[in-house]
Amino acid sequence: MSPLQAPYRYVAEHYEHTVRVDDAFPEIADFVYSSFRHVRGDAVLNLGCGTTFYDYFPYFGTVPARYVGIDINQSSLDYLKHSDHPRLLKARTITERRGSAIELICADVLTCTDRLESQFDCILGVGFFGTFSGGRRDRLMKTAHRWLKPAGRLVKVTWHGPHRTPEQTRDKHKYGFDNEEEVAPEELVAAIEKGGFVVRENATLLCDPQTYRWDKIQICTFEKV
Repeated sequence: MSPLQAPYRYVAEHYEHTVRVDDAFPEIADFVYSSFRHVRGDAVLNLGCGTTFYDYFPYFGTVPARYVGIDINQSSLDYLKHSDHPRLLKARTITERRGSAIELICADVLTCTDRLESQFDCILGVGFFGTFSGGRRDRLMKTAHRWLKPAGRLVKVTWHGPHRTPEQTRDKHKYGFDNEEEVAPEELVAAIEKGGFVVRENATLLCDPQTYRWDKIQICTFEKV
């Protein structure tokens, strides 16, 4: 069963919250954004791209000729197209000036067509892979494996141990922004490796949950085998 569509106001507030958190915790933001140097290749796919699709592009290791984003919420893609938030506008302008072909797809990753098979050098998932568990996660990894070219790479950034109010958790689950089961970092790495990948880099940052509201962030780069 697909989650409800998140309203435009919700995704706008989510983006603004992300910007505030990055500004308040610059060292943590540097840890996350520095990981995007591992995103390389002519064709890059951002799974569950959300409203930060353009924000990551300036930090990629190479400039892709093609940059594709998939998200289940149409409102997130509408925000990418129409928002006048200064940070988003700056990132979107950088992306456009570097000449990459941009494609935004509103779809459930698990039901996308196979037209994307073997199309990508790199798949990026930021706060995405941890929202899947069990059989759905297995299907996700099979899909990602099919969509990558031989020896393609997968870059994942996941947050673990959320500290939220019950209302925040309810909305996250309702709109498909989080998994109802908390996934341990080592469990997620094992599941991705089981899907036909080998981990090449693995870094974890411990956070102060009293201020940052998460316990840790894990960043991994995998290679398709």
